[in-house]
Amino acid sequence: RYPLAQFKIINNKAHIYCIEDACEPMMEFLSSNKYDIEIGSNKIKLSVFNVSLKHINIQVWDKALTYRINKWLALNPDNYRKYLAIESLAERVMFLEKILTAHIIAFAEGIKFDIQSPLKVSIHHIYKEYLTTYRDVKLHAFDLKFSVNMTIPPYVGIGKAVSVGNGIVKREHNPANAFNQKNRKEKTQLIESNEL
Repeated sequence: RYPLAQFKIINNKAHIYCIEDACEPMMEFLSSNKYDIEIGSNKIKLSVFNVSLKHINIQVWDKALTYRINKWLALNPDNYRKYLAIESLAERVMFLEKILTAHIIAFAEGIKFDIQSPLKVSIHHIYKEYLTTYRDVKLHAFDLKFSVNMTIPPYVGIGKAVSVGNGIVKREHNPANAFNQKNRKEKTQLIESNEL
């Protein structure tokens, strides 16, 4: 199941990013004004720096929007073996595009957005390919630029382990582009909480 509550570090600050059904419980928690947590035997008092509630229109477009994704955990063990066996760079990119498409669809299903038109995903540039550790397991991660003809909310997670800050997506704006709506608009409610 796609996680609707996600922890992230953005600009060296802790963020809790909530989507749809996770928003109401987070608002109740924030209204309690009790932010003390325990890590082991240590009690830590947190303070909330900022809370923002946003409505994002999720939709499919006629033209592509460009994004950057960081620390994208694309490959499970089986796909990792398949990826290593591919010698052609172009074929590796096509393989990753299929996985990224599946991850975007999983996000859409997680927020109950019905994709009624085909998604067109293209990877434009792989900035970095590296190993990272998740639950004491080394996993292959990517920082890359891609485009897709669908709105993805800023800082939402795509891929594996997004609840702990992996696969953060951010839009790369091109003011010269104009886009025509193809699918109906869907509103997604998000809460972003910055904690110090």
